[in-house]
Amino acid sequence: AGKIMRTLSNIVRLPVCRGNSCRLLIDAANAFPRIYDAIKNAEHYILIEFFIIKNDSVGQNLKDLLIERARAGIRIYMLYDEIGSHKLPPGYISALRKAGANIEPFNGKRHFLSNILRLNFRNHRKLVVVDGSTAFIGGMNIGREYLGKGALGYWRDTFVQLEGPSVQQTQISFLEDWNWAMLKCGPSSLPRLRWEITPQPEDETLLILPSGPADVIPAWKTALIALANSATRRLWIATPYFVPDEGVMAALQAAALRNVDVRILRPERADHILVKLSSFTFLRDLDTYGIQLWAYQKGFLHQKVVLMDDDIATVGTANLDNRSLALNFEITAVIHSPSACAEVKAMLERDFSSSKRESLADYNNKSLGFKMLCNLARLTAPVQ
Repeated sequence: AGKIMRTLSNIVRLPVCRGNSCRLLIDAANAFPRIYDAIKNAEHYILIEFFIIKNDSVGQNLKDLLIERARAGIRIYMLYDEIGSHKLPPGYISALRKAGANIEPFNGKRHFLSNILRLNFRNHRKLVVVDGSTAFIGGMNIGREYLGKGALGYWRDTFVQLEGPSVQQTQISFLEDWNWAMLKCGPSSLPRLRWEITPQPEDETLLILPSGPADVIPAWKTALIALANSATRRLWIATPYFVPDEGVMAALQAAALRNVDVRILRPERADHILVKLSSFTFLRDLDTYGIQLWAYQKGFLHQKVVLMDDDIATVGTANLDNRSLALNFEITAVIHSPSACAEVKAMLERDFSSSKRESLADYNNKSLGFKMLCNLARLTAPVQ
C-alpha cells in the first residue's frame, strides 16, 4: 500500500500526508447538513466547486446561504462547469456577485472556438473548502435529485469530510482551477488562502489525487491499475458508469485470476442509457475471469468508491468510464487507513446486501435486438 501511495504522489506531485481525519458522509441527507454547517461557521473564506448547480430548492438554499455569508464579510470563491450547469440562469449568478461573491464558469474566459473544442473536457469536481481547515469531496452535485427527490428516486451517494493537511492539498486543486478560469486576469486574481496545517489526532494517511486531461501520466487510470495489481484479497469498486478501457479491464482480470475478490457495483437504474447498454457488453469479459458484477436495487447508485484489501480506500468524483479516465477533471481522496477502510467495507457490504448479482446468462437471455443496441452503444464508449 505504501508503494501505491508513493507512486501516486510522484504522479500528482503532492506528498502523502499523515495527521488527517476523514469522515464518511453517506448520502446527501448526511453530507449536505455537514457542508452547510461548515459554511455557516466560516470565519474567513469558502471555496466551492461543482459540476452541476441547479436552480431548484437545493440550489436556492445554497445561494441564500452564500449571500448571507458574503454580506457578513466572508470571501467566497465559486466555480461551476458551464456544460454541466448550462441551465443555471444568469440571475442566480448575478445575485451572488451583487452580494460580493466571486463566481466564475470553469472555461468562461475562453473564446468561442476554444469552448467548442473543449466541450468534452468537463470539470467534474465537487468540493467545498472552509477556512483551510475542513474540506468535502464526493459524488453529489447541487440539486434536489441528490436528496432522492428526482425521477430516479432514492439516490445513493458518498462524500468524505477531511481535516488536516489533505485540506491544503484540496485547496491546491481548487487554486489551479481558479487560476485557469481567471487566466486573463493575472496572478492578482488568486485568492489569499490559509496554508497553516493543523494535524489531527486520528493521524490518518491521505493523498488528494486531482486528475484530468492535462495529466502527463493519467492519474486516475494509473491509480485503478495500481490498486488492481496490488490487491491480494479484495478489490471492490462502486461506480454509476462502468465502461473501462482495455488497460483497466486487463488489470481487473489479472487480479481476479490471482483469486482476488473483484466486484463491480453499479446501479440497476440508469440515468445515461448509452452507458447502461455499453456496460452489458462487458459481462463476458467479467464473467469469464470470475469478476462479479452487482446491480444496486434500492435506488440510483452514484457513489465513486474503491476498496483495496483492508489498506486503501478512495472516495471522490471519478467514475470508471472514459470520461473520468481521460476527459474530465476529477478529484479523489486516496485514504491509507485501517479504520477508514473498515468503515468503507461496512458501507459497501450494506450496499451489496441491497444489490443483485448479474451473470452472463442475464445478457445471453436478452433479445437479439437488445444485444445489437448494446454493441452499437459500445462503439460510442470513448465519449460516453
